[in-house]
Amino acid sequence: MKDETRNNPDILNTLFDQFFDYMPEAVTVTDGEWFILRVNTAFSDMFGYSSSDIKGKKIDNVVTPEGRLREEAERFSEATASGESLFEDTFRMKMDGTLIPVSVQTVPVNLDDGKIYFVMYRSRPGGMPGNLGRDEMFSAAMLENSPNPILVINPDTSIRYANRAFELITGYTLDELNEAKAPYPWWTDDRSEKNHAGLLDSFVNGANKIEYLFKKRDGSPFWVEVTGVPVRRNGVLQYYLSNWAEITARKKMEAELGHLAKHDQLTGLYNRHFFNDYIEKELRRSHRFGHPVAFLMVDIDGFKKINDTFGHQTGDAILKEMANLLSRVVRDIDTVVRYGGDEFLIVLVETDGEKELVRQRILAEVELRKPGMDILGYPVTLSIGGSHLEPGEGNKLESALAEADRLMYEEKASKKAQGRPREKESFWRREGL
Repeated sequence: MKDETRNNPDILNTLFDQFFDYMPEAVTVTDGEWFILRVNTAFSDMFGYSSSDIKGKKIDNVVTPEGRLREEAERFSEATASGESLFEDTFRMKMDGTLIPVSVQTVPVNLDDGKIYFVMYRSRPGGMPGNLGRDEMFSAAMLENSPNPILVINPDTSIRYANRAFELITGYTLDELNEAKAPYPWWTDDRSEKNHAGLLDSFVNGANKIEYLFKKRDGSPFWVEVTGVPVRRNGVLQYYLSNWAEITARKKMEAELGHLAKHDQLTGLYNRHFFNDYIEKELRRSHRFGHPVAFLMVDIDGFKKINDTFGHQTGDAILKEMANLLSRVVRDIDTVVRYGGDEFLIVLVETDGEKELVRQRILAEVELRKPGMDILGYPVTLSIGGSHLEPGEGNKLESALAEADRLMYEEKASKKAQGRPREKESFWRREGL
C-alpha cells in the first residue's frame, strides 16, 4: 500500500490537497513570477479572498498596499528568488483594506519545469486597529513598528489600539485592553485617577507632554513622558494619539543627582546648600502659623587632634557615628544638617523651649553610647549652643545662627579652661601630647 501511494500521482495529489487546505497557516502557492496559483482556507479566512478572487494575480499586488509596504514586499520577493527561505515580521492588507501584522515565510521549490513559491502567513500578537480608515493605514504601520509605546484612545477613554512596544513595556496585550477604560490598570494608585483625569482634556488643544509614574502588569514601576495629540476629522474629535517615551533611567539619574545636591555624601545628612533653601520656606511657614524656630549648633570637641593623630579615615568614621546619633535623638519633623567640617546644625521647628530638652537628650545619648570609644579608646564629647527666632523674625536668621555658634564656642572654651576630660587623659599622656 505504501508503494502504491508513493507511486500513484492521483493519491499523492489528493493527500496534498487535503494537507494544504487544512494547514493552520495561511498559505498561497505562486509560480516563479509570483502569480498566485492557489490559496488555502486559512488564507481566505485571514485575508477575505477566495482562490477564484485572486488566482492569476501577483501576490504582492493583492495583499500589500501601494507605497512603502509594496516596495518592501517586492524587495523581499526578490531576495527569496535567490533560492533561500526567508522570514519577516511585517504587515499585509485584507480584502476590506485593513492592515494586519503578520509573520511571512517564503519557501522556494525547484521543479523540473520551473520554480514555485510557498508563501505562509502567521498572525502576530498586537494587531492593527481594524476600524482605522484607509488614509490612516500607512501611519498605523509606522505606529506598530515604533520603538515607543503608542496608544490610540477613543474620546470615551476606551482603548482603540496599542502597538507592540506598548505591550512589551506594560505587559498588557491589546486583546486584554479591548474593554478597558480609565482608570487604566497601569495607573499607580487611587490618586492616579485624579492625577490623570484631566490627561485627555489637556490634549484637546494640541500636543502636550506630561511625566507619569506607571506600573507594569507585574507591579514594577516605570516612568514615561506622555505626549498626546487629538486627531480630528472635519472638526470632529476622532481619537487621541498617545505617544510614550520611557524615562525611567533619566528619572533615576535625576533623583540621584537631586539627592547628591541636597545631601552630604559622607554622613548622608542634609548639606548646607539644602539648608539655605529649606530655612527660607520654614521661616515663611513660621511667620504664617505663628510658631518659633530654634537652632542647635553642635561641634565635636578635639576633632582636629583626632584627624591629625588617627588620620582622616578615623575622623570620617567619627563624623558618621555622630551623624547617626544626632539623627536618632531629634523629632521626625526636625532637621539635622552637616553645616561644615565637624559642625552640625539642628533645626527644631514649631518650638523654642524644646531646644534645651533636645540638647540634654543629645548629651545623655553621648554619655550612654560613648561614641568613638571603640575607635579612639575614649568617648567623643560635644559642645552645643542654641538660639531661636520668634515668628516674623526671619530677617534675623544670620544673627540667630551666629548666637548659637557663639554659645557653642563659649562652652568649648569653658571645657578647655576646666582641663582635659579624665577619659582622654591617659590617651594624651600615652601619645605625649
